[in-house]
Amino acid sequence: MCDKFIENMDHKRKYCPHCDNEVVMKVYKRHRREFFNDQSNTWTRLDDESDCESSDVPTMIDLGDDNFNDNLRHSDANHLIEDSSSNFSAGDVKKNLTSFIQGLEEEDQVHFIEPENEEENLCTPERNKVEIWDNINETELNEDFREQLDSSEMFISAYDGDSNDPTMLALANWFCLFLSYLWHFHTLSDACMSLILGFLGTFFTVLGHLFPSVSALSVLLPRTLYKLKQSLGLNSDKFMKYVVCPKCSAIYKFEECYKCIGRRNVPIECPYVRFPHHTQRKQRQPCGTLLLKEVELTGDKKRLYPYKVYCYKSIIESLSSLIQKNGFVRSCESWRNRHSPLGVLSDVYDGRIWKEHQNINGKAFLSEPHNYAMQLNLDWFSPYKHVPYSVGALYLVTLNLPRAERYKKENVIIIGLLPGPREPNLNINSFLGPFLEEMQILWNDGIVCTFVDCSKKVTSKFHAALLSIVADVPATRKLCGFVGHMAKKGCSKCEKEFNTGNFGDKVDCSGFESNPNRHNLKHRSQVGEVEQMTTMTAQNRLISKYGVRYTALMKLPYFDCVRFHVIDPLHNLFLGTGKHIMKNVWLRKDNPRISKEQLSLIQEKIDSTKVPSSMGRMPLKIASNFGGFTADQWKHWIVLFSVFSLKNILRNKELEMWRLFVQACRLLCSPIISVTNLAKGHALLMEFCRKFEKIYGPNLVTPNMHYHTHLVDCILDYGPVYSFWTFPYERYNGILAEHCSSHRSVEIQIMRKFLNEQFLHSVSRPTEFQCNFNEYFPLDRNCGSLAETFHDQKPVVQLGHLSQGNGELNVGSIGQTVHLFEMVGPFNLDFLDETWVSNLKDMYTSVFGEQICKVSGYIKTCVAVKVMGDVIGSEHSRHRRSSLIIAKWCGNGGVIDISSESPRPGIVEFIFSQYLNISGKPELVIIAKVRWFQKHPARTYFGEPVEVWCRELYELSGPASFIPIQRIQGKFVAGFDKVARETVMCVIPLPLKLYV
Repeated sequence: MCDKFIENMDHKRKYCPHCDNEVVMKVYKRHRREFFNDQSNTWTRLDDESDCESSDVPTMIDLGDDNFNDNLRHSDANHLIEDSSSNFSAGDVKKNLTSFIQGLEEEDQVHFIEPENEEENLCTPERNKVEIWDNINETELNEDFREQLDSSEMFISAYDGDSNDPTMLALANWFCLFLSYLWHFHTLSDACMSLILGFLGTFFTVLGHLFPSVSALSVLLPRTLYKLKQSLGLNSDKFMKYVVCPKCSAIYKFEECYKCIGRRNVPIECPYVRFPHHTQRKQRQPCGTLLLKEVELTGDKKRLYPYKVYCYKSIIESLSSLIQKNGFVRSCESWRNRHSPLGVLSDVYDGRIWKEHQNINGKAFLSEPHNYAMQLNLDWFSPYKHVPYSVGALYLVTLNLPRAERYKKENVIIIGLLPGPREPNLNINSFLGPFLEEMQILWNDGIVCTFVDCSKKVTSKFHAALLSIVADVPATRKLCGFVGHMAKKGCSKCEKEFNTGNFGDKVDCSGFESNPNRHNLKHRSQVGEVEQMTTMTAQNRLISKYGVRYTALMKLPYFDCVRFHVIDPLHNLFLGTGKHIMKNVWLRKDNPRISKEQLSLIQEKIDSTKVPSSMGRMPLKIASNFGGFTADQWKHWIVLFSVFSLKNILRNKELEMWRLFVQACRLLCSPIISVTNLAKGHALLMEFCRKFEKIYGPNLVTPNMHYHTHLVDCILDYGPVYSFWTFPYERYNGILAEHCSSHRSVEIQIMRKFLNEQFLHSVSRPTEFQCNFNEYFPLDRNCGSLAETFHDQKPVVQLGHLSQGNGELNVGSIGQTVHLFEMVGPFNLDFLDETWVSNLKDMYTSVFGEQICKVSGYIKTCVAVKVMGDVIGSEHSRHRRSSLIIAKWCGNGGVIDISSESPRPGIVEFIFSQYLNISGKPELVIIAKVRWFQKHPARTYFGEPVEVWCRELYELSGPASFIPIQRIQGKFVAGFDKVARETVMCVIPLPLKLYV
């Protein structure tokens, strides 16, 4: 007990200027009454040789004296224990200590609050410990946080360049812009940039002496990194930096975290009280954790710096900047002109949430222009390799933007970065405070912005509402206020109760019957009941009963905690069930169903496949039990390679069960999905779940499999999975992780670098010399990508029908869709021989009838065409990996036949365009010359979705050898295997990704 008492006393001591030492609170208050002068604001201090308790020789000291004693002396407590050990028994020592502590508590002097768990104790900072940052100077620290000191001590610098010559100013601006692009987009270090600037500054100075006309330019050029940042407005951060309590995660402004005592700034303790109305006094005490630490910089200067920092970017500022971008407002309103077929879900606008929120609580919202629906994502990533440190990122996107533009870097708002090293345990309510304040303003009052529409400046009011939460299961629980997924009421969508069993038992998530859905009103009522409890025990009892917690998002009156969060297909299907079956069922250590030799065979099969270049990274390291797979690689493995690779390795019933899962994933994860296919995909997924439970038992059923039952509702609410899965945000996590360059304030570094890159994408360039310098810069995002958006969605819908073999291919449909294709050079003029011209004319006649009088053999060839981000290549070009196509076009003997049930694979030899004179009017057509593969008798050997075709046997040349580009359904992955001792080609279809 003595050791525990002394340990606690160390945390409740206070610096006494009278003693020049840390003393217990009782001694400090007595000394303040006796030795502090309120009128002069000074203390009387003892001589250095005198005893702090008995000396009568005082001196005067100002409150700003900063001679702190780093070696603490446990004066009162140590003396008490020493006397006790020499004169009393152990029982007397315990009795005296107990009475001493009780006396302090009666005087309300000290209160000992033990941490709730060991993790909280680890997060509590050590007091009076000075960190040495000898490689950091005060100027660098001022970029992060600046203490409110004397004006003479503030870091002040100004850009001294001055010139009235607009030519020289323009050249200097181009110079600064180019160096900034090098710095941010080619990962040059700060030291490298400083060296470059110093050399170029000296070089131009010397050049100015030799050639006086250059001297005006040399004066304008920045010589230091600070001057470069100042010239472009990058010298000050455009985001807020909050101090975070290391223990309770409460956030404060930096100036609120210290107090000034004379000439010294002293950190304060966190005043947050979790249970202010608790019946026990010790539970009503503030957190009491120091918010700032003292660091020693270069030159022995000492400064205060936060233990943790939360970086927050204002939503209102970010949204205002987006609105002012050329084409943004027009793109956000383009969804109103869409023509989506009945029963087809092509984007979030076809979902129930979008349709039901045209009006919210009787207030017109999405039905009115300039009202935006926002999507919020939360995820954690590690900025360091092999270091257990996680940073949380909050992203926001505007759902009104077309899907092709929605997730581009210049349109993504990064709200905040939550500090590490660990994720918050239960919620992130403290970090959501600034965000919700601005969302309330955007909902109630709106913001007034001026934007350019058709070369005219327009001022209008804009509103926004949060209608979608996209995250993995743990992050969703923290955002929307639900208990963990392994709890008894672990589902956030329905009232199903998992069988948790006894302590240590595995949770039973089996059973895929229908359960009553949760509802928002009931959810809010249950949360209100929980919040009325004044003790943690009472709250935890109701939390366990209802499966809900309070979330700050409930401050938004329209927010639906149940419907507004989704089941993320990426984590649910690919990183959830698919990964679980491979690693925990088929490759489990105690009873593996796939041997090491079989894994090597699988890897050889995949290595031999031919895949389009747009697919990204191939699945590797399969032989090492699928080690280090990314989310994209898991997706490719499941939907493309697994059925082809696992044939003859798994038992038939296991392969058939897995085939159900693969077919469901292929249907549910389509860029455009019909309600019919959605119902079919859901039925396949439920059949898979029931078969899995039957084959492997309920112990291997996971919560993710239960969440499969709710995936269909998420798609009905928000449209295809491309509208709400987390693939785009996972990509941004990788981008943010690359921005970290040191271990000091990693969150500030990442936020600063990301926002600076966004700024450089949108910064206005000098109007002079653009023809000379524009080629050295990336696409101007301010007027490029948004201006190129397809605002008329009808041609895209029409192209989707034509590519599936539906709809009539005529002059009108070709003319309306041909502009969606972009031909890729190099281009050549060529001439077709007579046989090919005859076949081409027969094809034109089949499509257009007798309107074609004459077909020329002259053509303009290209190597590939691009269609909405996808590429269709040709055989003899660098795009040959994208030349394998499928289409419902060719029948037996090379004739045109679009009535077949499944498409035929082929390889594009070359692509060309020419103008046809149809009914006296020239029409541009783009045609692909294709060799079509022949059917194989064992076509269904592997089962869906894999088909077997002849490897090197092709159909005869005929009219079907020429296909209008609009009729190409997609591409395919070509695998090779032996069937009945014959090497055959295995075709795995890939549909075109059309965004409607």
